[in-house]
Amino acid sequence: MLQRFLQFISEHQLVSESAYVLAAVSGGKDSVTMCELLHLAGINFGIAHCNFQLRGLDSDLDEQFVRKLATHYKVPFFSQRFKTETFAKDNRISIQMAARDLRYTWFRKLASENGFDSIATAHHLNDVFETILLNLTRGTGYAGLQGIQPRNGEIIRPLLFCQREEIDRFVLENNLEWREDISNASTKYYRNLIRHKVIPVLKEINPSLEQTAYESTEKIRAVANFFKSKISEIKSRALSSDGPEIRINLNIVLSEPEPAIVLTELLNEFGFTYKDSVNILNTRTTGSLYYSKTHVLNVDRQSLLLRYINNTNPAEECKISEDLNNFTFRNLSFSMNKITTDEFVVHSDRFTAHLDWSALKFPLIVRNWLPGDRFIPLGMKNFKKVSDFLIDQKTPLLIKNNTLVIISDEKIAWIVGMRIDDRFKITSNSKTALKITVNPPS
Repeated sequence: MLQRFLQFISEHQLVSESAYVLAAVSGGKDSVTMCELLHLAGINFGIAHCNFQLRGLDSDLDEQFVRKLATHYKVPFFSQRFKTETFAKDNRISIQMAARDLRYTWFRKLASENGFDSIATAHHLNDVFETILLNLTRGTGYAGLQGIQPRNGEIIRPLLFCQREEIDRFVLENNLEWREDISNASTKYYRNLIRHKVIPVLKEINPSLEQTAYESTEKIRAVANFFKSKISEIKSRALSSDGPEIRINLNIVLSEPEPAIVLTELLNEFGFTYKDSVNILNTRTTGSLYYSKTHVLNVDRQSLLLRYINNTNPAEECKISEDLNNFTFRNLSFSMNKITTDEFVVHSDRFTAHLDWSALKFPLIVRNWLPGDRFIPLGMKNFKKVSDFLIDQKTPLLIKNNTLVIISDEKIAWIVGMRIDDRFKITSNSKTALKITVNPPS
């Protein structure tokens, strides 16, 4: 067992010779076995124990046991008591999810404060397959089919080479003491239900189920890495920034063999699902809007436009004083400078405007355009409604609804990102100018 432990650690580069490992120890067979193997391997480690206060006296006895275990190995001991049920209720999550969030947050804090290089958990091969089945039951993509990996950031799983039966034998052969969590026998929790009711039936079909599952996850990880590389290449071609909007080239997506899954990968960081992607591609009606919790997506002619949802009042406005303080408004950063016309350079950046300083009257106002707004587009002599101008520009609905204007003395000086008013242009008589640059906040 020790040799396989060392081999697994070496193959996956989990622990270096000088590493300091924080072992997450519940007191059960798995974590006790991990401690013994870390000790036999001569690895420098400390022990962390979470008391979730879910089983009354048993929880306290577990904590006492693990404290004695740390004393036995002569390693540092850390413990923390959590109000798990309260945390779960306050955050409207399950007890299992609450315990997971609490322990990993605490483990990472401990590691950072005490110089630990990694955090070791006692997951083994049986846990891998249980996790896959649980993910499949709830619904998952390729990420959920990869099970548990030997390393995930600072988290390492040095026991993923062995099965539960091997741990049982190791504990008996080495006369190790452990604490039995009686809740492991209960089928109240989904994982236990899968462990006790589902897996035994599947093992009748394949007695080497856990090992087979682990080998399958390695293949899936390889395919996933290849797929992510392909998606990265597509993303570099299909995604572009259009001011505060993100534009996805629909033709590039549709040229791929599986456009729905490609679009899902492009959209998942914005809160959209596979089902959303299928609906978007099946409909593709220009002007259609789709919403996630954080973003709105507008179907344009040959592209999809994404914008962060702004929950501010559309009637809200911001004043620009003559001292030109930089500011953020509607998720856009405004940078302003007073320059001489000697510094003025004709530019093609539509998110930079130069306005004749002498034509401006402060404070300026930044707000959404409103029905009835009019201006004189640069190069023209007559007024034009902003609404008509946006239509002429074939402005997608998403951008149209979020278009801002800068007002001087009740006159539109600039439709942000589009056109300045002819009355505020730089002329041969201009001596100074206001330079305004707009960027999405970093």
